[in-house]
Amino acid sequence: MIKEVLQFHGLKNKGLLILGFLCLLTISSTNATPSNTSINLYENRSNPTSTSLSYFNATRNKNHVRLHWETIVEQNNYGFIIEKSVNGGATWFTIGFMEGHASTSTPKDYHFTDLKPSLGVNSYRLKQINQDQSFEYSTIETVLMSAVFTPSIIKVFPNPITGGQVQIELPEQTNDAGFVEWYDVSGRLIKVIEVDSFENKLDVSTLPKGNYFIKVHTHKNMWGHRISIE
Repeated sequence: MIKEVLQFHGLKNKGLLILGFLCLLTISSTNATPSNTSINLYENRSNPTSTSLSYFNATRNKNHVRLHWETIVEQNNYGFIIEKSVNGGATWFTIGFMEGHASTSTPKDYHFTDLKPSLGVNSYRLKQINQDQSFEYSTIETVLMSAVFTPSIIKVFPNPITGGQVQIELPEQTNDAGFVEWYDVSGRLIKVIEVDSFENKLDVSTLPKGNYFIKVHTHKNMWGHRISIE
């Protein structure tokens, strides 16, 4: 976390009185999905800057998460704070900072590795900060980290879902009850469904069309799977 402290001092008759006023400026971070066109982080601000991203992504690399982004141009760019959320974006915390290149018209690459991602959905975003301490967030990237990252261990069908119901089959040796958590692409938990057997037919007719992460929990295990509804 980056903090800037502004202190003001004053004098009083027949003595020196120091008046301290502290202003804390807290900085965070964001991320944006890859695109064929540049992403201007400040297109909605009254005084837009020209710092623009060509892409931003987050990918799993074994037990780590690798963040990668590129700027097309930078102007008065102080740097990027990398923020993470593990509760669907309800709260964010800082995990790193990358210094910017001030002002440049040459594309610049940035890399950052989260060495300690949490089990479940990890959400990432960048917070780009100007030298005058103004800032703006990017959109959010999510990565699913599961205890057993082998989706083939569980069977999920049909996938994509077309009829409002999905069948989830757990490994045959699994004989304890559990539950399924459904997350949207932003990492927000939107539904929890109980499972109590090896074969489970679940009603998802109330969920809108789109892509999802699911986490299947039992007493001893957790599996992750990507699924979509059409």
